[in-house]
Amino acid sequence: MEESRLLGSLRALLEIGREINALKPIDTLLDLIVIKADELFHESYSSIILYDPEKEMWVKGVSSDANHRFDIHKFVRKKGASYTIVNTRKPLIVENTEESPFGHHPFLEMGKIRSFIGVPIIHNDVVKGVLYVYSKHPRSFSEEDVEILRIFAEYAALAIYNNELFEELRRRQIKDVLTGLYNYLYVRSILERESMRDRKENSISVLLVDIHGMKDINKRYGFEFGDALLKKFGEFLEEQIEPVHVPARYTADEFMIVLIGENEKGALKKAEEIMEYVTGHPLKVKDEEITLSLNMGIAELTSGMSYNELMNRVEEALFESKKRGQNKIVTSSDIE
Repeated sequence: MEESRLLGSLRALLEIGREINALKPIDTLLDLIVIKADELFHESYSSIILYDPEKEMWVKGVSSDANHRFDIHKFVRKKGASYTIVNTRKPLIVENTEESPFGHHPFLEMGKIRSFIGVPIIHNDVVKGVLYVYSKHPRSFSEEDVEILRIFAEYAALAIYNNELFEELRRRQIKDVLTGLYNYLYVRSILERESMRDRKENSISVLLVDIHGMKDINKRYGFEFGDALLKKFGEFLEEQIEPVHVPARYTADEFMIVLIGENEKGALKKAEEIMEYVTGHPLKVKDEEITLSLNMGIAELTSGMSYNELMNRVEEALFESKKRGQNKIVTSSDIE
């Protein structure tokens, strides 16, 4: 490789490394990686495809090819180049697609690709995906190009790993470890923000759900069983509500659902649906079937109401429902 090109490539790699290792959303990061690969090689276009070794599946892909920006991972074939690179953990250079078993592929044919190189993205000895650079001309790449792309893939691997760490940290900050639902601090941030908005056209209600008798359940079956039951109930809540709503774990055996777009009447209907299903369908946990008893309190966030006032109202409604017995639902307006 010419000395001037080598120095230029090294400078570009250092600049690219600094930029792509800044924390970014994964789609933004992958998009940046292929853009920088294009700048580094000045060829037709580039792509990156992420692989999940545990699930043995391709999970995400981005290409600088305008026709396949975010769906390139759907083109991976079982015996194609990507699987070969992942399985061998080695770079692959195809000098002429018309003369290679890896060249007869719809994606390559649509893009009129005549040569390409692909390298594995490896971090901590785990293959996380494949990085490609394509050319519409045969024999466009040298062994030096393969080495430059390999080094670039190391930067990309580190950036992807850092992104995974950041996402895991963020997830732990807003999610309850046991149930996987959002935690109280996260829903509080939502409700505090929403309390400052005009509520005339943006109804929001809060539903508090208490599982009756968790102390007795833990005493009879053990705390491990109790934790499994709480996790199961959290999964049930996620299944029963629309994606727009926000389920969370509120306290040890209380759950909260922030019902976006629902006034008190709509929230009461959703609570009745949950109550009817739970009381009629036992939850199966560790070969035991448990029919839960619930208590629910509901309050609507109205204009001018603070977060603290909203929570006081919904907690009062839940307390009143417990006074009335098991499987009771009380709205804030019931006790005004």
